[in-house]
Amino acid sequence: MDRQGDGGSAAYEDIRRRIEGRIRELAPLVEEDERLRAVLRAFDDALGGERPARERVPQLAALVAERPGISQRDAARELGLERTAIYPVVRRAVARGQVVKRDGALHPARSRSGPIGTSNRRAAEAA
Repeated sequence: MDRQGDGGSAAYEDIRRRIEGRIRELAPLVEEDERLRAVLRAFDDALGGERPARERVPQLAALVAERPGISQRDAARELGLERTAIYPVVRRAVARGQVVKRDGALHPARSRSGPIGTSNRRAAEAA
């Protein structure tokens, strides 16, 4: 930083002093953040690394898009979940309109333009 005369030096020192003060103020919060993250990691490890269903929905939706018609059992296996742990994920994905259950299998939900990557009949007729 180019210090010009005493005015520049005083301004520099003032800014530096304020930044250092703010760092001291935030230090306890940073320490708390680190402690809470460690507790959360330990909590996840104690539960076998399971994450809430809401965090698994995008993974499930991507898997179903790749493998339409996949069974819930196979989806659970692919996502590294216990068989019973897939049910809340599927329920949430269905409720969000990202996945549909049909004939005992999981399929990508249809959007207004039809299934993912295709268009529906109305869109074809409009063309």
